[in-house]
Amino acid sequence: MKIAFLGMGEVARCCLHLFDSFIKTDPRDIVIAERTDVRSHPAVNAFITRGAQYVRVNLQNENLSHVLHHDLRLKPGDLVIDLLTDSDVFSLTEFCLQNNFLYLNTCIENAADNQLIHHINHDKMNRLLARYRHRRALATCIFDHGMNPGLISSFVKQGLIDIAGLVLANGRRSDLRHALAEADYSRIAELVTLQTLHCSEIDTQTGVAVPDDVFVNTWSCPGFLVEANAPSQIVRGTHETDIPAGYTRATEDILVSEAPAWSVKARSFVPDEEITGMVIPHEEVITLNKLLRREHYAPTICYVYQINPHTQRCFDQGITAEADSLVITPAVHSLAGYDKVGALFLLRENPVTGEKRPYAYWCGTILKTFDHLFSATVIQVAAGVLSAAQYMIEHPRAGIFFPEDLPHEHILQTARPHLGQIYSAPVDFFPSGTGFENFIFAAKESPAHLLR
Repeated sequence: MKIAFLGMGEVARCCLHLFDSFIKTDPRDIVIAERTDVRSHPAVNAFITRGAQYVRVNLQNENLSHVLHHDLRLKPGDLVIDLLTDSDVFSLTEFCLQNNFLYLNTCIENAADNQLIHHINHDKMNRLLARYRHRRALATCIFDHGMNPGLISSFVKQGLIDIAGLVLANGRRSDLRHALAEADYSRIAELVTLQTLHCSEIDTQTGVAVPDDVFVNTWSCPGFLVEANAPSQIVRGTHETDIPAGYTRATEDILVSEAPAWSVKARSFVPDEEITGMVIPHEEVITLNKLLRREHYAPTICYVYQINPHTQRCFDQGITAEADSLVITPAVHSLAGYDKVGALFLLRENPVTGEKRPYAYWCGTILKTFDHLFSATVIQVAAGVLSAAQYMIEHPRAGIFFPEDLPHEHILQTARPHLGQIYSAPVDFFPSGTGFENFIFAAKESPAHLLR
């Protein structure tokens, strides 16, 4: 099997850096397609030295067939890992399905879109996939599998199982046994009184000699700027009575903000610290809603991200141009700190004691910056990509998957050696309630310097 990396940004480079610990293959079966020349990067150069092929090309709809068939020489059964930020994901997905290439990406985003609206993209992708799902022995395709979206869905499943285990160990809610046996996560969530689910993250990583006149980030500059400037997008749970100020209803389930996501803030929690973060649009909100929603029940779902101090300074100062932007790294900028990212479960009541006040539980990864080349954030994402890629190689004709469709135990076990501390336990977070008004702050007016 040939493995083709499309795009060689920070996450893709980290995938090469960690590749051997996930997948055993001849480096001569690796092919890298990238429009710029990054062959001097240590992680890329190491694979080229061992025999990987590097093709410098700008992948477009018009040259898809030529590049994948002629330049990369892919054949049915080969694996395409799509880590591009400026491609047409729909055309590339369909081309891979038509040609029986295995296909993996970390997001369903289209560079041609004027605005990133996840539920529209997912509806469009699901219509495309519907034309292929009936095929027998369809080449495995996995969508949305980095850290979040991706591994976060496995942490949600594991967290619900762990909460249910606590409840059963204390002699309560015996009806959870059947839900656990059936892997009925929506029923588990309903029985333990889950009302709000935050994908909560804090990135504390800071460095030295960081440029103060260009946009910087710890993972991807173009990727984050697209998300931050898109509207915030959240799922409205069935317990909510109101719609937050500054939001409108886009679908029966989805609320979309009138302001860009960077200006919408919410309070949340990761182990040992409350955070205030941007309510960034992320695809796990869409896919987890499908996992957890049932008739007459659904939790509120959103992503709350407290970004690293350097990137926050850029927003505060209006430095938000993609041109000349820079990913800051341990090797160049002595980056240090940690990234905590996981699922914060906010229950209506304590499921163990029955006490009638909100109860909080967190399940996720806490990773300190330790690698000499890559930030903790990038490593978490790459671990999600490579754990999915390993599963695909083991199951090459398994069909179409989103993160919630995958066996979470297998995925977490594969990724675990690279995720630092895996935390799954109650946390000391005591909001007065579990509704929007307890977390989301009204969107701010966009400052003039950010409207240019």
